[in-house]
Amino acid sequence: MRRLLALTGVGVYAASLYGTYRYLSLFSGAPKAHSCGHGGCGQWDALADSYDREVGFDEVLMGMRLLRWWLLSRAKGDVLEVSAGTGRNLPFYAPRQLTSLTLTDSSRGMLFHARKKAAAKPLGAAVRVAAPPRGDASGAGALVPALRVYEPATFSTVVDTFGLCSHADPVATLREMAAVCKPDGQLLLLEHGRATAEWVNERLDGQAERHCAKFGCQWNRPILDIVAEAGLEVERVSRW
Repeated sequence: MRRLLALTGVGVYAASLYGTYRYLSLFSGAPKAHSCGHGGCGQWDALADSYDREVGFDEVLMGMRLLRWWLLSRAKGDVLEVSAGTGRNLPFYAPRQLTSLTLTDSSRGMLFHARKKAAAKPLGAAVRVAAPPRGDASGAGALVPALRVYEPATFSTVVDTFGLCSHADPVATLREMAAVCKPDGQLLLLEHGRATAEWVNERLDGQAERHCAKFGCQWNRPILDIVAEAGLEVERVSRW
């Protein structure tokens, strides 16, 4: 209970993104929903070299670059980005608002590309790419111990974009994110999950297992329910 009470002081700005027809149509078939296992860091390591090519065009079509900019323009102070992947958010931070930026992910392959991007185009703020801890062969829980290396209330802003879909225990991960965030800090989320339109949910559910098998992403999770279960106070939600 004490842990949950400590988390309620953290403000959460959640931008929930739901798939368009173009994105949904990339995956066919109708396997059973919700039965997907998570391939862990090995799955993401295998995708790392081709990931930007695979998702780049569709992100432009879906306006995700604008959504990243909209969310990350609020990041300030000492910032921790969780599930940073290949560093796709790096161009959208406002350097003058940052004291430092720390990137972490459960995939070393993904972080290899993030490190290259950070070196190629310095932000003007101190950028650190933190490797995940060794010893978690599945990678499913790698981010929880990775977050525990930081002292409580270390960061002014904690960011996660399209990461809750890939965590084996998203509630535990959110609680760890909140724990390293200052009491007057903010947790910024840009996620995809269940929609308000049932026809969209039917498509998400029907293709969830196939999508997860390829990308390690369970895209039909109830994001706001997960945030509530983690004990976080939501300050603002926008949906697209």
